Amino acid sequence: MKKDPKAQHDEILITKGNGTVERGGKTLQLGAWEMAKMKPDTLGLEKVKEIGPPTPISPANMMPIFAGGGESKPIEFSWTPMVNAKGYRLQVSRNPYFSSLAVDRNVTSSAVMVSGLDEGPYYWMVQSFDGGGKQSIESEKNRFTVIAKEKDAGAIALDLDPLIQHGHVIELTGKTEAGARVMVNGHEVPVIGGDGTFHYFMPPMPTGESVITITAQNSKGGVNTQQEKVVIQ
Repeated sequence: MKKDPKAQHDEILITKGNGTVERGGKTLQLGAWEMAKMKPDTLGLEKVKEIGPPTPISPANMMPIFAGGGESKPIEFSWTPMVNAKGYRLQVSRNPYFSSLAVDRNVTSSAVMVSGLDEGPYYWMVQSFDGGGKQSIESEKNRFTVIAKEKDAGAIALDLDPLIQHGHVIELTGKTEAGARVMVNGHEVPVIGGDGTFHYFMPPMPTGESVITITAQNSKGGVNTQQEKVVIQ
């Protein structure tokens, strides 16, 4: 809830789930990204549909992106589409405060290719806007790093043990090169042993068939990606 002295009304905004607002015998049912406006001098309630921010998908948070041969390759940015959005504003910055922007682009789709990002760390976020140009609040901010891949980096070791299923949770164990990073479906394995061994419990997976992508990467750009299919009953 927030008070707006300039507009002379109070606001209650629901960002997730649903809620009920009661005032002066009047009741409003609010869903996600719906707001109740209340004027102090009356007992009325007004429902206003707000536009919500998308959820960033790719590049995933803390994801390394390798560029080969010293040339920057196009990077795909994608996010969840919003039903009432007419377009999206993508911003990419070198710093988490977005005080200067490497990319500031309005697009109509929920995915866009961006070229020209040099080596180094970046942060990105996205906003929705409606037909009147009103913008949503900012999305979460994801951090990624563009890394120059050496020409002779090649593949690195990645050995996976048989997957262990605990209901909807998959347990992963394996071994890679010492000092390498391991990503599982875009999520980084937080702890890797000094000899490259790792042990990771995935977030609960949906019922049905899914593909698990495991990627090991070292600091020189060497990479090894494997995929496993699982079926959750």
